[in-house]
Amino acid sequence: MGESQHLEGLRRQRRKLTREAHTSYQVLSNAIAKSDEEKFSFSEEDASNELQPHSDVLIITMPVSEINIHRTLVDDGSSVNVLYLRTFRQMEIEVRHVRPFAKPLQGFTGDYVNPKG
Repeated sequence: MGESQHLEGLRRQRRKLTREAHTSYQVLSNAIAKSDEEKFSFSEEDASNELQPHSDVLIITMPVSEINIHRTLVDDGSSVNVLYLRTFRQMEIEVRHVRPFAKPLQGFTGDYVNPKG
């Protein structure tokens, strides 16, 4: 009996975490950045309602030059800024305006890619 109660408790917890994982927030801002780099950050207080530790995915979609960018980098201080060629095309930025970058980048899978810029 104890094991079945434990398993049911785990199922309930998994369902609760799944519901919480599908929670979304919309942050709208028309503020103009005071510097060249606009920062959007979270504090420890923002995480106060979250169960810790967690492995929730943070998905951000943001408008840039009237195009919705769906693959937004969340910089933890050791990442590179990546924009895909399709994004440049949607923003009507010609490839000739992209500055070359000579070093290959290593992805999460361990594969290397040679960026255009």
